[in-house]
Amino acid sequence: MDARNVEHEHKLTMIGRKQGQISGITKVISIEEQQIILITDAGKMTISGRELHAGKLDVVTGVLEFSGMVSGVSYQDYKTPGQKASGFVGKLFK
Repeated sequence: MDARNVEHEHKLTMIGRKQGQISGITKVISIEEQQIILITDAGKMTISGRELHAGKLDVVTGVLEFSGMVSGVSYQDYKTPGQKASGFVGKLFK
């Protein structure tokens, strides 16, 4: 089995608002000082803040360590081509 196709449980662990670790990452969209955007097993994840930095990214296990001052974390449903959207908007346009 290809390690890149293995699904890992998504988990967000934070120590205060200054550092954390995210598992279950399937794709990194961008890492900038004010925003980190990722695709996880739980949907599209956006971490906002200031002075955000990626520490260690393990592409095999899908784990990212980060630091900086986090001001918010949000999720958005993410669908791949051919997959139906979930959530309220997906049901509205069914």
